[in-house]
Amino acid sequence: MTLLGYIDVRPFLFVGGLSLFIGLSLFICWLAKTKFKKASVALISGLLFTGLFTFLLTSVGPFIDQKETREYMMTWEVKADQTNGMKQSQIVLSFVDFPGHCIGEYSNELAAYLRDKGEQPVKVVFEVTCDYGKVRGFHETEIAGLHEWESEWGYTGSSGSPKKSPWE
Repeated sequence: MTLLGYIDVRPFLFVGGLSLFIGLSLFICWLAKTKFKKASVALISGLLFTGLFTFLLTSVGPFIDQKETREYMMTWEVKADQTNGMKQSQIVLSFVDFPGHCIGEYSNELAAYLRDKGEQPVKVVFEVTCDYGKVRGFHETEIAGLHEWESEWGYTGSSGSPKKSPWE
């Protein structure tokens, strides 16, 4: 397992990029033989880089940490065996329109609710988080009309070679 996936490189990009951007600005002004003072060029280019960096690479801009709601129809099944050490019932929800993809929840409360309701398939609402249009994460906010439930654990999975993902 690599730890590099857990390191946010944006602070390093900011410090390195800021130095490079100011240096390039000073170099271009020197090549163009402008009469601007070095301190003014450094200040303006530093402010410009900071503004662009904030807009393009942080959640202040329109590209990172964007939330959207997606609804999918899913079939459900409560698994009887508890061989994995979990104390609560395992519910497997399979996407109707995306065969081979599923999510799972370990929740006695959700299992009892789905059994009482008895409907197949059910509507599942997800809150999806995207960065630059690519899905970073998701979680269920509603399953068959139930908005909150106690859960021991959850997972996502796929079987076979599904052609299309619900998160594309």
